[in-house]
Amino acid sequence: MKYLFPLLLVACSMEEKMFSESMDVGTASSPDLSIPNLRVDVYPIAEELLPQSFLLDESDDLYNLRFDLADTVTLSGYVHGTTVFPHSDGVTVPSSRAAISAQIQLSIPNALNGNIVNTTEEGWFEVDVPANDSYQFSVTPITPTDLPFEITEDFFLRESQDLEIELDLGIPVYGHVNNLSNTEEASLQLIDKETGIKGPKVSIAEDGHFLLRAPEDRSSLILRLEGTPGSVIPTIEVPFINDNSDGIELQINIGELNPISIRGSVLSRDGAVFSDRATIRFESKELLSNIGQLIVETSNDGNGIFNTRLLPGSWIAHFIPPYDDSANAAPVSIEFEITEEDSFIMMEDTYLMEDVRIFTRIIDSMGQPAPNVLVSFQETSFNHEIYTGFTDSDGRLDIRVPSGDLNVTLTPTANSVDAITKATLLNPQEGEEVQWTLQAGESIRGSFYHRNIPVSHALIELWEGEVLLSSRSLNEAGSFEIKLQVD
Repeated sequence: MKYLFPLLLVACSMEEKMFSESMDVGTASSPDLSIPNLRVDVYPIAEELLPQSFLLDESDDLYNLRFDLADTVTLSGYVHGTTVFPHSDGVTVPSSRAAISAQIQLSIPNALNGNIVNTTEEGWFEVDVPANDSYQFSVTPITPTDLPFEITEDFFLRESQDLEIELDLGIPVYGHVNNLSNTEEASLQLIDKETGIKGPKVSIAEDGHFLLRAPEDRSSLILRLEGTPGSVIPTIEVPFINDNSDGIELQINIGELNPISIRGSVLSRDGAVFSDRATIRFESKELLSNIGQLIVETSNDGNGIFNTRLLPGSWIAHFIPPYDDSANAAPVSIEFEITEEDSFIMMEDTYLMEDVRIFTRIIDSMGQPAPNVLVSFQETSFNHEIYTGFTDSDGRLDIRVPSGDLNVTLTPTANSVDAITKATLLNPQEGEEVQWTLQAGESIRGSFYHRNIPVSHALIELWEGEVLLSSRSLNEAGSFEIKLQVD
C-alpha cells in the first residue's frame, strides 16, 4: 500500500511533498492510498445549504469520492430553569421556574457542521444546522449564572424539531479561594473535561467564597480560576470527580500575591524609539510563591515605554511589532527572572529584530521557471503572521520576512499540473537565496451532490489536521480533482 506522508521540506532540500489540482475528472483506476486526518470542507453557493465537512476514510475510493450534502434543519424551543433566589419588588420569594437566557451550541469536533446562538430574554432560540446524527449539543446559562450547563453527546438531528429544555439545580460546587486580594478581580468557571464545554463564569464573593452548579450527568470536570485582564491572579485549573450528589467542596490557595512593577522601552534595531504599538506578552514559566500560570499582555506607548505588574518567578517576554511591510521590524523574545526581594524592575532596552530580505525561485516539474506561484511564509511562534507574494515570469520573488523559523507554502496556479508544496525555512539570513522545485502528484477525485443534483461552483478546502492544503471551486458538474505527491 502507498501512503501519503506529511513530509516537511527544508529550504534547498530536494525531498518535497506536493499538492496540486485539476478539474479534468477522469475514470482511471483508484490508487491504493491511505490519508490520515484528511478533511474536505464545502461552502455551497445555494442559500438553503450550509457549510459542511467530510472526513476521508482509508476505505474510501480516492478516485471516485462522492459527498452528499445534508439538508438544513432547524432546532428551536425554550430554555427554562429554576431560579435559586428570585426577587419581586425587592422581596425574596421561593424558588420558581423562569425563562433562562442561555447560549445554545451544536457542534461536531473538527468539522464546520454546527451553529451557536443566544436565546432571547424569554428563553426562545432557533438555530439552523446541516442534518446530522452525531452533534454535540450544549446549553450554557447566561442569566442567571447559578444554574448548571447541559451537554448531550451524539444528539440526533435529522429533521427540524422543537425542544423544551429544563435546567435543574444540578450539584453544588462550593468552597473558598485563599489569599484573594480585594484589589484583584477573578472569576470561576466549570469545564467539562471530556468535551471542553464551558459553564458560565461566576464571580467570587469579597470574602473569597464561591458557589457554582455542576451538571449531574458529567463526572469529570475542571474548576478554572482566572483573573480579569490586567490582574496578577494566575490561571489555576483544579480537576475533580463529580461523584457526590450532596455537593463538592474545593479549596484553592493561590499563594500570597506580591506583584512587582516592571518598566522598559522598546527600540528599533537601529536604536530609534519604536513608536508603533507593539504587543508585549509576558508568560510565566514558573512562579515562585504561586501555583498556575500567569499571562499578562500590554503594549508600549508612542515613546516606546511600557509598564505592567508581574509576580516573582521565571518569565519569557514576547515583543511583537504590528505586521507592516515597511516597518522592517520582527518579533523578539527575552527570558528574565523576578525575585521575591525585588520591589521594582527596570528592564534593559529591548531591541526588536530586523526582518530580512530573501530571494526565492520556484521551478516547476519540467525544470522551468514557475510564474504566478503564491508563496506564503508563516511564523512558527508569536502571532503566526503570514507574509505572501507571487513569483514573477521568471519564477522569482524577493520578500522581507522575519528572521525566525518559518513554515512555507507554495501554491501553483489552478490549471497547473504541479502540486502545492509545504516547506520549512530555518532562520533565514539577509540576502539568502532559496529555491524549491514543484512536482506532479497522483489524483484524488470526487463530486458533491445534494438530493442527487450536482453542487456547482461551491468553494472547497482540503485540510490535513489544522493545515490548509488546497482551496478552489467545484466545476459545473460539482466535481474536483486534487493531486497529492505519493511517497
